[in-house]
Amino acid sequence: MVGKGCDSCRGSGFAGKVHVFEVLVVDENLQMQIALGADGDDLRDAAAGNGMVSMGRAVMEMAREGKTTLSEVSRSGVPLD
Repeated sequence: MVGKGCDSCRGSGFAGKVHVFEVLVVDENLQMQIALGADGDDLRDAAAGNGMVSMGRAVMEMAREGKTTLSEVSRSGVPLD
C-alpha cells in the first residue's frame, strides 16, 4: 500500500508526522517478575497482560486504519512483532 499523494503532501499520501511511543508501566506483578530474574519473554508477557502495545503493533494498526502506509511503516525501521 503506497500513499496516493498530492501537491500538499508532496506525493506521500499523508501530511504531518505521527509519533509512536512504547510506554511500559511497571506494576507490582512486573516488579516481582524483574526481582525474580524473569527472562525477556516472560517480561513481555507480563507487560502485555498490563495493556502494553509494542511499537510494531501500534504502527501496523495505524496502517490498517489508513493513518499511514505500509511503505512508511517499512521505511520507519520500527521492529514488527
